[in-house]
Amino acid sequence: MCIRDRKKNQSDSVSAIQTATNGQISKFFACSLFYPLTTIRALLQVDPFVESNRNYLFRNYRDVIRYIYRTDGCRGFFEGYFPFLVRTLPVTGVFFIFFEGIKDIGKKFVHSEYLSLIHISEPTRLLSISYAVFCLKKK
Repeated sequence: MCIRDRKKNQSDSVSAIQTATNGQISKFFACSLFYPLTTIRALLQVDPFVESNRNYLFRNYRDVIRYIYRTDGCRGFFEGYFPFLVRTLPVTGVFFIFFEGIKDIGKKFVHSEYLSLIHISEPTRLLSISYAVFCLKKK
C-alpha cells in the first residue's frame, strides 16, 4: 500500500478540539519568540520624558534592551507574559475553530477540495465569509 492510498483512506476531518489545540500551540510558540520584542517596543513607546535634562530616557532599541537587562535581567523581557498568554490562547483557539468552520462551509458551496481561504485576499475573504453566513441564514 503506497502513501497516496493510505492518505485517501484517512479521514480529512479534524475535530474542533484538535483545531483549537493546534492553533494554541502555534500561538504559544509565536508569542514565546516575539514577546521580548513586544516588551521592548512597548517600553520605547511609553518612554518617560526626563525634565532635568529635557531629553527622553531612551534614544533607540539598544538603550531599551540595556535598561531592561540591567534592571530586571532576562526575566524583564518576559514581564507580563503569563497574563498575556491567559488572555490570548483561548481567543486563538476559538478563532481557529471559526476559521476552519467557515472554510468547510466555503468548500460545500464551491465544491473544490483545494479551496483555502488563506490564499484569498482580505476583502474577498470577508465577502465570502459574509456570503456563507447569508446562505446559512436562508436555509
